[in-house]
Amino acid sequence: MVWKGLTGAAAAVGIVLGALASAAAPAQAWTGSLPRVYDTHATFRAASVWVYGDSITAADYPEMKKRFAAQGLRSAVDAQPGIPTEPAIDRLEQRITYLRMAPKVLVVALGTNDTDDPSVMPAQMTRVAQLMPSSTTVVWVNVWKCRWRLSSSYQARDRAGTSVVNEEIATFVAAHPNFRVADWWTALNRSNPRVYLGDGVHTIASSGRPARNSLIVRTVVQPTLVGRPAGHVWRG
Repeated sequence: MVWKGLTGAAAAVGIVLGALASAAAPAQAWTGSLPRVYDTHATFRAASVWVYGDSITAADYPEMKKRFAAQGLRSAVDAQPGIPTEPAIDRLEQRITYLRMAPKVLVVALGTNDTDDPSVMPAQMTRVAQLMPSSTTVVWVNVWKCRWRLSSSYQARDRAGTSVVNEEIATFVAAHPNFRVADWWTALNRSNPRVYLGDGVHTIASSGRPARNSLIVRTVVQPTLVGRPAGHVWRG
């Protein structure tokens, strides 16, 4: 497994060069400033489950990998804090093109960083559907985002954006037989989200991490198609 990120100096140089070139060059691919965790191509080639995600997955994956292994499943990960859905799917497309293969199961834990612009979700889910053969099961983990330490106006924006992201996920999944939802939002809302989340987004290692990972692995091993949720009535 490889960790990759920009140092402070490298990031500063990149910002300056990007500013100088922006008028003449096309937009560069999203890179982010926080470390990316990803497996080698060889590991992806041998894995039956591919996992793509953001900061939650980057932190939670080592425990998730053990749960998959306990089910006899090899897995591989590509996750980076802060990454929106579109650049993550760009990376998925690049890997599929390079390896010339698709996994048996694709877990997509993305959307948390798209709550400010949920309109991107349908196009990115469509890209995934086009990249994956119908024999691949796609498990999309939906979102719970309400950053408790921020002001009430930011919390309201988080909740509104989360509701739209999850609605887009549910709508798309209902129309695509090989897609499934790992319904993290409902799992949290049936309980007390503050028991499982430290900040309204990221899991607590002792409680939220095993709960979320267990949900994801169960959805992979015993997939159940989840349609449109009844509605977003928030708790916590």
